[in-house]
Formats: sequence, structure tokens, C-alpha cells
Amino acid sequence: MSKTFDIKYAKSTNSGPAKSSDSLKAYKPISSQPTNHEIAGYMPGRLEFEIEYENDSEIAIKDLVFGNDADEITPEEIDLKKTVLEIYNNKLIKRDMRKKFIIERNLLEYNKLLNLEKKLNPSIKESLNKIKAFAKVLSDPDYQTFSAGIQNELELKNRIDQLLEWRQNGISTLAEGSVYETEKSIRAQKSKSISTRDCIQNLERLQRLAMKYSQKNSKSDIQNQVSNLSGKNKSSYTNEFKNLDGGQLLSRLEIELISELGIVPKSYLLLKDILLTEYVNNGQISKERALVLLEKISPDIVNAVYDFFTNAGWIS
Repeated sequence: MSKTFDIKYAKSTNSGPAKSSDSLKAYKPISSQPTNHEIAGYMPGRLEFEIEYENDSEIAIKDLVFGNDADEITPEEIDLKKTVLEIYNNKLIKRDMRKKFIIERNLLEYNKLLNLEKKLNPSIKESLNKIKAFAKVLSDPDYQTFSAGIQNELELKNRIDQLLEWRQNGISTLAEGSVYETEKSIRAQKSKSISTRDCIQNLERLQRLAMKYSQKNSKSDIQNQVSNLSGKNKSSYTNEFKNLDGGQLLSRLEIELISELGIVPKSYLLLKDILLTEYVNNGQISKERALVLLEKISPDIVNAVYDFFTNAGWIS
């Protein structure tokens, strides 16, 4: 007999019940859904995109019909429809070219390419971004060679500039250069931290000076501006306050408050800024602290403004 039998297969079929499904290795079928790829809209199982280049090009030919009867269509209409098909075919060619370009250059591995770019020097990264346009006219090996050459050239230029800097500072050995670069990095970090600290200190000093100046001059400013509003009834008095500089920034209740206290909007905004800034910085502000901050202002005005802020829930 020329027939051969698979003994192992026969034994496996007669070896008893099958093994438990828990012991079998779980198999996850390959899916072409876009969520299974790092590029949104790309379907790896189909090697296609959900939205292709010229994605609406099929609309132009979806209702294109030539007809079965030669008398139903004129030669001019046939030529027109052939032209439409030719345009559509050219769009398909361009679509395939772009898809082929993306797949052959491994541009779908976005995270990998992004990590490689992060490791590059900023100047090298900028130069490589400028030459990306040449990838359209060069093959992948030629473009990789070209970009590697550009990168090598920039690294050599940077190294030459570094050696020139070493020579200008009297460094003649690599060991001295290594020490110089380390100390240079430490100095740069210290300078950055010092400049940041000085900037913060200058801002705080300017804020303190501005607060002292405002506290010194706010009372006379209030008296000078309110004196122009005396002798008017309550409604016109309130309207006058609303039309003053800064009145548009206040609510109706605030307008009523300053009209009763005789504070112009600009001065009220200054008092509001001082009290709320103190509250934000310390998390709380007492009425005694408010009187100390605004010692040049009438205590009645300070107490009224403080109570208004408390009732409004702005401070506690």
C-alpha cells in the first residue's frame, strides 16, 4: 500500500478529553480598527486610512453611467465622461503615491520618530525640519544619507565652535575642556536661578512701594474727586459714579456702596485690590489688619467695605 498514516494525529484524537480552555494561550485576533494603532484613522489590517487623500473624489463618478444603447449617449458625452474618469484615475494614483510614501518611510511609527527627535540637538532638529521637503523628490536611502550628512556637518561645526571657545580661554587639553564645560553648566544654572530670584524680589519690592504710595495718596484722591459730586440727589449721584472712570467695572451693589460712602470707582478698585491681595496671600484677613493696611483711609469707609466683602463671600 502506498497510503501513509499520521500516527501522532491518531493518538492525539484518541487521547481523551481536550485540555481546559484556561490552559490554552489566549489568541487575540488582528483587528484593523484605528484604535489599535498609534495613528488615528489608520487601519493596519487593511493598510488604509479612514480618510484618504482626495477622499471626496468618488462623488464625481458615483452617478456616472454610459448606457447600453449607443443612441442614448452622444460622442461628446462619452468624451466628457472619459475625462472625468481620467481625472479620478489621476487622483487614485496620487493617493497611492502618498500612501506608499508614508508606509515605506515608516512615518506611521509616530512615537518612535518623536522620541528620536527629542534626543536631537535643537539646532540639528531645526535644520532637519528645513530639509524635510526634499523627501518628496529623493528616495528613502538617498534622503537618509542626505539628512545624516547634514546632521554630521552641524555636529562638526558645533565641535569646531567649542574648540575655538576653549582655545580663546586658554584650554589646550580635553581634560581641561571637560572641566570647563562642567563649570560652565553650573554657572549657567546658578545664573538662571539668581536671575529668577532677583526678578521675584524686584516685583515684590515694586508691589510694596506701590501699596505704600497708594495708601499715602488714596485719601486725598478720594476727597478731591468726591468734592466735585456734592450737592446732587441720590439718583443722579449714583449715575455720576457709574459714569466715572472705572465705574463700568463695578456691579450695581458696588455702585450703591461707593455712592453711599462717597468713594469714586477708581479709588474703590484700589481698596479692593489691596484687601483681596492680602486675603489671597495669607488665606485670611481680619478687620484690624484691613485698618492697618488702609490706615490713611477713614475707618468708617474701611469697615463698610470690609463688611460688604464679607457679606459677598469674597473674604472671611
